[in-house]
Amino acid sequence: MELYEPRQLITKFVEYLSELKKSQHTIIAYKKDLEQFVGFLVSQDKTDIREVVKADIDGFIQKLLTDNYTKKSASRKLNSIRTFFQIPKK
Repeated sequence: MELYEPRQLITKFVEYLSELKKSQHTIIAYKKDLEQFVGFLVSQDKTDIREVVKADIDGFIQKLLTDNYTKKSASRKLNSIRTFFQIPKK
């Protein structure tokens, strides 16, 4: 059974964004946002991306707001997560 390890999937996601000719600034921002999200998932003992549920994403956003991130920053990170989960899976 193949494990859907988040860090490996981020690498594939970055490659996908590069293929789409996204700007380097966009790619770096998405990667940082997703690495931060993965750090949160690991703290919740989630190591398989298929285990992620909406409550995990909501918890991450709530933690950002508790940690004094602006709503705009939290919204951008949420957009990065949405984009990541919506890409075509190969």
